[in-house]
Amino acid sequence: MKKILTVACCLSMLAACGTKDKKAGENFKIDGDFTAMTEGVNPGDTVRLFNIYDRNDILAETVMGEDMTFSLEGSVKQPCLAVVTVAGNRLANVALEGSDVVVAYDVDNRNIDVTGSYTNENIGKYDDEIFAIYGELQTADDEEQAEEIIERMKAVMYNAVVENKDNLLGVVMLEGYYAQFAEPEEILAAIDQLSAPLQEMKGVERLAMLSNNAKNAEVGAKLVDIKLTDTEGREVAVSELIAQGKWVLVDFWATWCGPCRGEIPHLVEAYKTFAPKGLEIYGITLDRPGSEQKWKTFVEENDMTWVNVWGYVGDECKAAELYNVRSIPTNFLFSPEGILVAKNLRGEEIETILAEHMLGE
Repeated sequence: MKKILTVACCLSMLAACGTKDKKAGENFKIDGDFTAMTEGVNPGDTVRLFNIYDRNDILAETVMGEDMTFSLEGSVKQPCLAVVTVAGNRLANVALEGSDVVVAYDVDNRNIDVTGSYTNENIGKYDDEIFAIYGELQTADDEEQAEEIIERMKAVMYNAVVENKDNLLGVVMLEGYYAQFAEPEEILAAIDQLSAPLQEMKGVERLAMLSNNAKNAEVGAKLVDIKLTDTEGREVAVSELIAQGKWVLVDFWATWCGPCRGEIPHLVEAYKTFAPKGLEIYGITLDRPGSEQKWKTFVEENDMTWVNVWGYVGDECKAAELYNVRSIPTNFLFSPEGILVAKNLRGEEIETILAEHMLGE
């Protein structure tokens, strides 16, 4: 009896619906028992179940009973990984595969356990092995030993995809593999191991897209254009700046990101030095929708006088997807010919790298 999708939760799981067999996934029933939970959940709270890949796809809804239990019932066309929320707070991931599921609070371990369905019941055998290997990594004597341990962890996760190529668990393990390692060619090879119906899942298709987009972030690649709205409401494209003969540093960041804020003074100094020599910075914020004014104020207060654009269009940030941006700060330096010549410029080295490329020093 294992906690639901521990690997998936720890490794930033993203998934959607897929296919296991003709009958699985048509109907589901989830019984919740939170009688042992004394904080954070209350009788009358709204309980929702939605597709983990699309929060607007609500699969079922009810309220927490006076006895701190609930029941959710419904149907899905295909097996699906979903999320249970209570009062808007995410409580558990559940695999809907045609079996009854129980979500319960374990007071002894202070965990939420999910049981029932193939994926829920079988994730544990991989879960335990992966985290045992991860424990070895903490005591590695040197880099060579650490690399050997990492390769063993990768092998376990890759083999888990292959062993479950016809069911939802294979997708869960693939997502975990991507979140932890994300080597594009390895992800694409793992996707090829999945059955055709699973390869058509939205989550798997998205991983394939991101892995293919990784080539856009390789030094030597030509610019894949980005056009977004700046602080003044004007649409600005990177290609427009390139056309002016500029060197352009495309910088992904956010006001909430501590490391990003730490880089700002270095960017400010670099811009003062190199803007007169032909540099433009194209700052793409990944601040969430609804915080636009906070972003604009931050930009002004921190002397970020370069081009600053809002990264989201609706609730999507296609720009980050185009360059397979998985963490921030991340930046890419393009030449006036639109060629990616360097990336991830940091700290005091920013000016050194700019001088090397722009001035040939």
